Amino acid sequence: SLCVLYYMRGQQHIMEADAFYKNKLDNYAKVKLKVWRYVLYDHASAVLAVRYYEAAGENPVILFDFLMWAWGQQPGREFHGAPKILVWDKGSANTAAAIKNLLLSLEVTPIEHAAGKARVKGGVENGNNLVETKFESRLKFEPVESVEQLNAAVLHWQNAFNADLIVRDDCRLRRRGMEPTARYNLWRRISSAQLRILPGLEICRALLSGKELERPVSRELTISFKHPAAPRTRYYKVDGLDGICAGDKVMVRPLLIGGDCSLHLRMTRYDGEDVFHRLEAEPAPDEYRSEERRVGKECSLPCR
Repeated sequence: SLCVLYYMRGQQHIMEADAFYKNKLDNYAKVKLKVWRYVLYDHASAVLAVRYYEAAGENPVILFDFLMWAWGQQPGREFHGAPKILVWDKGSANTAAAIKNLLLSLEVTPIEHAAGKARVKGGVENGNNLVETKFESRLKFEPVESVEQLNAAVLHWQNAFNADLIVRDDCRLRRRGMEPTARYNLWRRISSAQLRILPGLEICRALLSGKELERPVSRELTISFKHPAAPRTRYYKVDGLDGICAGDKVMVRPLLIGGDCSLHLRMTRYDGEDVFHRLEAEPAPDEYRSEERRVGKECSLPCR
């Protein structure tokens, strides 16, 4: 959401209602760099993750940075992990090809709510309201001088809010049939099998431009692929897949969470339907195995 705060010449300003409304749009234009508030709501635990950005408008670069920050492990914050489902609206940044490529590689299924049905994101809409009323309302009396200071302040606030540690403010989550509890207490119930650790930032960034790549099936019924998380080309067996033959062409995309350099494989069936498989890489060869292959190839030539 567009935040009512903005910064000019090292000072915090607030978009007052009498100066910023539909009949005074020129005032909006004067604020070149606006402050955007990004809020993530974890549906299971109701944990909120909040971060601000200073920019002329929304764009995929900011969205990528926010997702990496929200799902990655951050100093001074307990909550982390990539989800399996992401519900959001049809914003231009959300539908960008680069973001879609990243979500596919992370095996995150994006769900866009229908037009006029924003209520399906009730958790994050309420989260925005909580940030406005419980955090941003304080900034008029405790101003900060930059977005960097704003993010440092909101990190302290969200940690305290999620842990129910704000003095004289009951921040516990209330749900029918459950005793009031801190949001972090619910999040801590996640098991190690459910927690999906986000890969390194550079690996995720490499997948932004990633597209499906075509790979041929060898006579040994394997395919080769240079996974962004691997230092060298890895090999994948496909001999157990129905309907696949040597010489076939398949489409592959790297997966980033779980397994050893896993791949998402798409092949077209005889009836034109696409079939999808998840492949794990064969064990990486060591120096001895690599040398053995090389010598074997040389010895296969005819000798005199």
